[in-house]
Amino acid sequence: MEHLQRDFAAARITAYQRHPSGTWALNSELVEARLQFKSRMEQLRGHFSQPLTRVPLEVDNCDDSFESGEFQVLQRCANIIASEVYKEFSEVSLYKDDELDEGVKGQTWVLHPNFEDKYQVPYTEKQAQISLGHNQSLSENICVLTHEVLTHLLTNMRAAETGDPHQPEEAGHFDSLSVNSGYHQGMVALENNWEQISSLAGQVGEEVSWDEVKSEYLDDVGLQVGGFHTHLNLDFDHMDKLMDSWREGKVNMTTLSANERAGLKANIFWSKVREAVVDEKPLSAIRE
Repeated sequence: MEHLQRDFAAARITAYQRHPSGTWALNSELVEARLQFKSRMEQLRGHFSQPLTRVPLEVDNCDDSFESGEFQVLQRCANIIASEVYKEFSEVSLYKDDELDEGVKGQTWVLHPNFEDKYQVPYTEKQAQISLGHNQSLSENICVLTHEVLTHLLTNMRAAETGDPHQPEEAGHFDSLSVNSGYHQGMVALENNWEQISSLAGQVGEEVSWDEVKSEYLDDVGLQVGGFHTHLNLDFDHMDKLMDSWREGKVNMTTLSANERAGLKANIFWSKVREAVVDEKPLSAIRE
């Protein structure tokens, strides 16, 4: 498989060297290279038919950008929410970034020969990094880390390992709005181990707050619900009225469109998370 990845990268680079950008000849050669790569990769998978190998997750304090204490807390959280990752990415770099775009609290990068840069040239290395905002509290960053690992990192790792050359920009967002999502289950895992996390924070001179982590989670879920509604082309006012009708027991799910059902289910999930935060109930008590 690694030989195929290298051949695919070499074929693309050769095509760019032989033909001007945007020409039919270039596009034709790129398409042919991709078809050959995917075909041969599928043949190999059919021959070996082995599942992706999972190994323990290790996180590295990239450039020592985190203080020792806060990194130890984030490291413990990472091991609680994702004890295993895919083999090629056993070590993930964690970085405190002061150059994230405004409003962006975290970002995940996965480099792999199956993925391409903005110039459609495959990467030649395998690397995974998570950046967290520099001006956020440790409690906020615990939630952001959980989002990045379980919504983006594992999704992109799997896409890389299975040979998909397209890295999804928002991979996982629309799959995170349910009780059974990896993101929510990760939050429940943190909740169940919070005493351990809080004790470690105290030992290393840091302060953390579960209420703050949950509030950040609620805000994040709310943002994802809004993005999901936009993706489904649903009117916000209409969905608010539909939610009111659901609370009154007046909604028949079978009469709704597929998009309305999906949007309403996302709203219901958000309302349950909000109830857990406002009424100080455990996230683990939320049911589908």
